[in-house]
Amino acid sequence: MATDLSIITVVTRSAEVPALSSLLDSIADSDFSGALEVIVVSNGLSSEELKAVAKRHSDRARFLWADRNLGYAGANNWGMLKSGGRLILLLNPDIVVNRDSLSRLVAFVDGRPDVGAATGKLIGPDGQVQVGFNARGLPTFLSAVFDALLLHRAFPWTRLSRHYLGRDIDYERPQRIEQPAGACLLVRRELVEQVGVMDETFFPIWYEDVDWCMRMRSYGWQLWYTPDAVFYHAGGVSTGDWPKGDAALAKYHNFAYLCKKHFGVPLSILIVLSIAVGMLLRSLLVLLGALLRRDMSQDVKNFQRGDTMNAVKGYMRIFWLSVTARL
Repeated sequence: MATDLSIITVVTRSAEVPALSSLLDSIADSDFSGALEVIVVSNGLSSEELKAVAKRHSDRARFLWADRNLGYAGANNWGMLKSGGRLILLLNPDIVVNRDSLSRLVAFVDGRPDVGAATGKLIGPDGQVQVGFNARGLPTFLSAVFDALLLHRAFPWTRLSRHYLGRDIDYERPQRIEQPAGACLLVRRELVEQVGVMDETFFPIWYEDVDWCMRMRSYGWQLWYTPDAVFYHAGGVSTGDWPKGDAALAKYHNFAYLCKKHFGVPLSILIVLSIAVGMLLRSLLVLLGALLRRDMSQDVKNFQRGDTMNAVKGYMRIFWLSVTARL
C-alpha cells in the first residue's frame, strides 16, 4: 500500500525523550485514516531512556540511529530520504498532535495543488498561538539589520517588524505566508524532489528551514498557514540545556551564512558588521541591567537572568568573529 503521510521527528537531547513519547502517543491516538509511517531519527543520542521509548513504540515508529549529531538539517534529510510518503510532515519532538490535526492538515494541502508546504496553528503552554514563531516573514536586508541591532524589539510597532515577526497575520483564518514554522511543516514529495532537501551547511540548528522556505518560493511553490489543524508545542526543549553563548554563536553563524547565500557578499558584509555592533549593544545592555539590578532577559536574546558575565563573554566572542570576517 502506498504511504500517504510520512512523519519525521528528530531527537538530539535527552530532555526531548519524554516529550517524544507523548508525541508518538498522540499520533497513535489521531483520527488519520490514511497509510501512515513515523520515522524517529536519533541524532547521535543512544540513551537507555530513548531505547526504552523505541522498544515501547516499535509497532508505531521506525527508529534510525545516527552515531553522531548530523545537525537538524542532516537528521531530517536522512529521515525524508528513508521515507516513502507522498506527503512529509516534519515535527519537533516537543509537539502533541490534536486528534484531528493530521487529517485536517493533509486535507488542506490535498485540496490546493499550488500549496507546496503548510503549517497548522501552534499553541504554546500558555494556551495562546505562538505569534512570532508559528509564521513569520522571510528576512530581507533591512529586517536582518533590524534584527542584529535589536530594533525589532525597540520598535515592534513598525510595519517592517510586524511583518517579519508575524504580528500582522490573522491567525484565525487560512492564508499564504512566507515562512511556516519548521517545527511543524508539511511538504509535498514532489517539492522535495524539485527543490532538494535542506542545506546541511546550517549546523547544528537554526535557519535551515528559513533557507528551505526561500528556495521553495523561488520555485513558485505557495506556503500556507491553516488554523484548522491544531498542534500543541512546548518550545525550547531542543535548546533549553544548551549554553547560551554556544547557542548564540551557532545562531549568528548560520544567520551570516543565510545572508551571504541569499543577499550576496556586499550586503552580507554590512549585515555582519551590524551583528558586531549589535553584540556591543547587547553587552552594554546586560551590564547596565546588572548595575541597575534589572532583569534584561526579556530585552536581549540569548541572555539568561543572572548570567551577565557569561553572556558578555559570548557576545564579545561573536563580535570578534564578526569584525575578523570569521563569522
